[in-house]
Amino acid sequence: MTKPQAMFANIDELLASAIVDPTPTGAVGEEPEMHLGELLNRKDLQVGVWRCTPCVWEYDFYKEEEVMLMLSGRLRLTDSDGKATELTKGDVFYIPRGWSGKWETLETMEKLYVIID
Repeated sequence: MTKPQAMFANIDELLASAIVDPTPTGAVGEEPEMHLGELLNRKDLQVGVWRCTPCVWEYDFYKEEEVMLMLSGRLRLTDSDGKATELTKGDVFYIPRGWSGKWETLETMEKLYVIID
């Protein structure tokens, strides 16, 4: 049996090594350019950094639980009740599975994410 090992990464190095994510996103309007730098990618847990150009997504049901730390840029989340929150560098936020609303990347943003499936 393999002994579990800790994992380490530098945010700047993860961002520098981020690769283009070509997956169609279903964005409203023009598809954004996205880059992904993964530290961990398991079926039940993903950790990494993500960069995205301005775009808009509308969600009826957010598919996973996600904790995020804004590293740069500007984001507006508006829930289905119309409550809008703007997030910038240093803000930490959580989106629960089942959340509905609008995600607007207002300025190219970078985030550290933890996704729990």
